Amino acid sequence: MNISEIVFELDIASQYNFSAKTITVPMVCTGDAVITERQRIDSVTVKTYKLTPEIVEQIAGLIAEEKLTDEIGKEAPAADPERKVSVSHILTIRFEDGSEGIVKTGNLEELRKLLIGITGKAELIEEKEEYPTLKQCISTIHEEHGPVCGIEAGFSSSGMMAGSNEDITKLVEDIGDGKVRITITKRYGLDFKTISDTKEITSDIISKVQKISDRENLPAWYYASKDPKIPMDPSMIVYDYSSSHSVTVIYDDTKITGMKERRMIGHVAREQGGNEVSKMLIGLVNEAENASGIGISKPVAAPLFDATRMQPGMPGMAMCDPSKSTIQFPGIQPPSADGEWFCTECGTKNTGKFCCECGMKRP
Repeated sequence: MNISEIVFELDIASQYNFSAKTITVPMVCTGDAVITERQRIDSVTVKTYKLTPEIVEQIAGLIAEEKLTDEIGKEAPAADPERKVSVSHILTIRFEDGSEGIVKTGNLEELRKLLIGITGKAELIEEKEEYPTLKQCISTIHEEHGPVCGIEAGFSSSGMMAGSNEDITKLVEDIGDGKVRITITKRYGLDFKTISDTKEITSDIISKVQKISDRENLPAWYYASKDPKIPMDPSMIVYDYSSSHSVTVIYDDTKITGMKERRMIGHVAREQGGNEVSKMLIGLVNEAENASGIGISKPVAAPLFDATRMQPGMPGMAMCDPSKSTIQFPGIQPPSADGEWFCTECGTKNTGKFCCECGMKRP
């Protein structure tokens, strides 16, 4: 049976970074046939090269020499769990009758060298950047992953007031037997002092995240991107205070790549319709945190200026307490007794203008 097309996928992954290259070559050379190379990092770079009969002959010869069609359906060799960076490659062979098969064995190194070398030497016809939407990612990108083994929610806020910077990380890790380890870490202040706490509890959060991941194809959300040529809405720019949050799902890919892989649901995916799922995942993390009973708070720093220590008659005493001053200060009011409110984003009880958990502004 004749081969109509081959698709070669090359993935390079570390704990925090991932890039993927896909090279598609039709095995029938016509006047308009091209090699297509797609590389995903932040956006997708698409390059097309001129296909020649010589290129087709080289690839077909190597496929026959390595007997790659005999390797269809066989499992790939186990990855080395000690490797800091993993490299995997998969070959999809498509036949003229419409059928296809996948080769994952370790006999693809020579083909990888051949294809990378060809795209480096062949005539480049076109190069362009693509910025896939979340909808496109969900429908067209499918990565092989192991089971969900953790989830991490991050919150950060910063402002002009000294010491207002805060970064919170909530990590939930599967430790087996239906139990998870929850680690809450807070970094705050100009020098980002750090406090943290860890608890182990029985929880079904991992199975719930797995169901959401399967249903929504969460690994693909990592690739949703925004064309930088599209201007930002100036009404969304915050000048004196900013806050953000992120969600990262962790997959146990040790049998595939030799390590655990992280896939972040970034702000672009949330803007493109994924915000409800992001809130759902954050809600699960918050539920696990509440069930654990972890309670950490940053120490209250001594005020730089303490009006109670001023001696009677000292200049400026009245001005330091607007409630006692005979001078009127428009807009300055003493705190109300019922100033507590609940954040609509994460449900945390607060008293200030911004949520101490996720940074959302008081409604």
